[in-house]
Amino acid sequence: GIGKALLDQGWCLWSQGRIAVSQESFRSAVDRLPFSVEQAEARFKWADTQFAAKDFAAAVTNYNSVAEKYISLPEAKDRRLIERALYQSARAALNEHDLAAASSALKNILAWFPNGFAGPSALLLTGQEMVNQNDPAGARQLFAQFNQMYPENLLRAEVRLAIGRSFEA
Repeated sequence: GIGKALLDQGWCLWSQGRIAVSQESFRSAVDRLPFSVEQAEARFKWADTQFAAKDFAAAVTNYNSVAEKYISLPEAKDRRLIERALYQSARAALNEHDLAAASSALKNILAWFPNGFAGPSALLLTGQEMVNQNDPAGARQLFAQFNQMYPENLLRAEVRLAIGRSFEA
């Protein structure tokens, strides 16, 4: 139908680097598609266009909507769409220096996808923002959680450096 065509059009425009133009296609696809993994994908890509345009608050809203509305769809979880939406929500929130929204996304990542790809990076980035916002002790708690949950992760060296910076702060 029209919704699927709009989603495909959005992808074509996106792949051509026409990000701003693709936004309207993805937004319209969300309105036209039924509740489905395709609708979740359209909302996710709509959020990606907002992120690219540095409209981080709107992107957070759409990424969170993907995570909350479509968690019941097995296909969305199987495709890791929910985990990616939470991770992108945390990144968008951190770009806005919105520690509360980033922490909320981080909490859901760690609860729903403890062994997923997003936890280590989200912990590191959120901890770094806590240092930037003059909460080095809170940041060190996140870094300790990182070391406990992901002792073998490749980001270990960056976490050690961030711990050092937190003491410097």
